[in-house]
Amino acid sequence: MSNTPIDPIPFADKAIKLDIVVVGHGIAGLVFAIDAKLRGHQVQILEKRPGLDDFGDVLALQASSLRSIKNGWPGFWDELQSLSLGSTLNLYRYDGTFLASPRIVSSDGLGFAVHRLDFHALLHQYALKCGVIIKFSMEVDKYLESPNRGAVVLSNGVRIEGQPMESGPSLGTWYGTSRTKLPVLADEFQKSPTRGCAFMGPDTHIVMSKSRHRLGFLMTHKDPGNLPDTVPISTVLPYVEGWSPVVTELIKAVPDGVVYDWKLRWRDPQPGWVSPLGRLVQIGDAAHAFLPTSGYGASMAMEDAHSLVECLSHVEQQDIALALRVHNCLRFERTACAQKMGFKARELWHKTDWNSPIEDPTMFTRMWAPWLLEHDPEDYARKNFATCAQELRNGEQFQNSNSVPGYKFKMWTVRDLAESTNDGLEDEGEWFATE
Repeated sequence: MSNTPIDPIPFADKAIKLDIVVVGHGIAGLVFAIDAKLRGHQVQILEKRPGLDDFGDVLALQASSLRSIKNGWPGFWDELQSLSLGSTLNLYRYDGTFLASPRIVSSDGLGFAVHRLDFHALLHQYALKCGVIIKFSMEVDKYLESPNRGAVVLSNGVRIEGQPMESGPSLGTWYGTSRTKLPVLADEFQKSPTRGCAFMGPDTHIVMSKSRHRLGFLMTHKDPGNLPDTVPISTVLPYVEGWSPVVTELIKAVPDGVVYDWKLRWRDPQPGWVSPLGRLVQIGDAAHAFLPTSGYGASMAMEDAHSLVECLSHVEQQDIALALRVHNCLRFERTACAQKMGFKARELWHKTDWNSPIEDPTMFTRMWAPWLLEHDPEDYARKNFATCAQELRNGEQFQNSNSVPGYKFKMWTVRDLAESTNDGLEDEGEWFATE
């Protein structure tokens, strides 16, 4: 990527330009910051970590998160495509039996997987090129707001004013990277310069990804509750005893024999993402944590960013709180359904009788449904902002159309889902793709 600065895009709207503080240098925070900067806002990101992480899992970037980027970020699209791991994920039973090859593309051909580390670094570089100010080692201690202003106070007592947006940390499980010439891995991964695959078994699954420069895995398993942040591979291997040699040999090949352990602390859906005075809003994982089996956490975070920037383009200074609440209203039901989809996929992946023949392998290919892939969050916000704003002013209930067809939204809790697993997670509506 060249170092030539990128000028703001000359948008036709006459909305006020804001001084925005983004707390969190994750996917949601960076995408929002870039989008907002391209719209002419002044943006700075505060991140408590000292710099870019040197690890990360694989992300699926669906079409719903890519349309605004492809059409509105000058010079970014070609760079992003160069990171693609492809749009197909080969699925295997734990013993190596092939099941299916679902594709994550939409009807217009958009969608592919990337390594989080590579994607994160590209976003960081592009944000700097756009003029976003990024400050590391800046830990926020508290948030403040008045009717006209928001602010954050750092752990060292420094106060920074702006319109704070909290993007929050991401979630993960065990993650390791490896470069190896072991024959069993060469046979599997040298068939293509980039590829992704997943092996599934009882209460465990592992996703592997290979780019031109990196080979990695992400494994989800039952948590014994007492693991430190890093663990030796001797702790990991018992979870995949009897699995395909591709799985076990990849784990054994991890440099230094150590992997990262990230706890999955899934939360109940929280309908309110906006602070009482409307000067702080949560996006991404800060608003809605996702299980990795949803395959949609990154895309939903990016959708949030595009939606929020579009909502801010429809108001003047005195109506910022309204813009944030409209964004919240337009997004909550969709994200809650996508979260639930992750739980449905997890039950399918982990609770299948893996010791019996799989009669219908296509059931593993249907989680990327049209209601997820075909959505355009920026366009949806643009078309629905005025109606939603008016109904919120009137105390009425806005009816969204960006979620599961045929499903009337109902609040749920993690406890509800956990208690219903024995009976199956059945809901009306077209949750899964039909083919």
